[in-house]
Amino acid sequence: MTLIQLQYFQAVCKFENFTRAAEALHISQPAMSAAMKDMEREFDKVYGHWPMVRSCQYLCVGKDSPLANESFVTLEQIAGEPMVMLKDNFSQSRGIRKQFRDRGLECNVIHYTNQMYTVERFVEQNIAVGFLPRDVAEGNPKIVGIPYEGTREKVIELFWRKDRFLFSATKNFIRTAKEVFPEV
Repeated sequence: MTLIQLQYFQAVCKFENFTRAAEALHISQPAMSAAMKDMEREFDKVYGHWPMVRSCQYLCVGKDSPLANESFVTLEQIAGEPMVMLKDNFSQSRGIRKQFRDRGLECNVIHYTNQMYTVERFVEQNIAVGFLPRDVAEGNPKIVGIPYEGTREKVIELFWRKDRFLFSATKNFIRTAKEVFPEV
């Protein structure tokens, strides 16, 4: 893996689009794609990889929330709401906070946590709104998940080092994940 490939990869992650990343780096889109394919081939030699499931984050509110009847919400609608949010060591939280900052809005965070469980409980009790994966929202009858401005579907993936010892429990987990989540 080269530093140029890492720079290209960083741009693709930032822009979430090959064409925009290529434009920002002043290279052609085919050159960007070729570099990423080379990096992917090299990566596959070292890491095992399994795309498991497509998901996205929803704004979650309690069933009695005034927002519960909305089919879509804007960042402006969310900004004034008391929020429970995962701590900033979670990329999800950093991304959401950046979306607000980019719009000149403040998040009204009343509690930070390391546990999605805590976010879910705050939301169920109508103490705060929170951001949770779509499948968590759809699996809890006490909460309503709402797509919000900035919601993007992502693939949740499993990675492991091929050159490292794997405990039998880890091997079983990987095998089960492949059975339960056929490749996306």
